Amino acid sequence: VKLLRNGETREREVTIGARNDTDVEIVKGLEAGDEVVIGEAKPGAAQ
Repeated sequence: VKLLRNGETREREVTIGARNDTDVEIVKGLEAGDEVVIGEAKPGAAQ
């Protein structure tokens, strides 16, 4: 996954558990307070 830290994105490997059509369980690799990037804004897109 991509994480946001100090204004920059960084990749981190995670382990997934259960998943379905809309949700994925992350069982290893994230800590409380981590900010996960779920999409990136395209140039000129509203924020």
